[in-house]
Amino acid sequence: PMPMQMALVLAFMPVFRFNVPIALTMCWLSNPFTMPPMYYMEYLTGSFFLGTEISDVEISIEWFQDNIDDIFIPLYLGTFVYSLVISISAYWAVNHFWKKSVHTAKKKHRHHR
Repeated sequence: PMPMQMALVLAFMPVFRFNVPIALTMCWLSNPFTMPPMYYMEYLTGSFFLGTEISDVEISIEWFQDNIDDIFIPLYLGTFVYSLVISISAYWAVNHFWKKSVHTAKKKHRHHR
């Protein structure tokens, strides 16, 4: 997650082809209330994959700033893992439901002829 996500989505809209409503919805999932648990979960996941010891975490800006050097790599590895899993799952789900809706529409169209 990064600040100004919605602005970046809108700025890159003409450059990249993506589903804007889904992209904006995903931006809304990461907000000041959900970011601390998301960061913690990503940090735990990254630490698990790296086999590193988990630091005692205090959810505060000061703790984060003081410990960024120790948590940076596990945090971003965890972020990468979740991004990969969620994006592949979302792609599959949207593609599956899109194909199903097109198939249903074609079937209905053929039936009404």
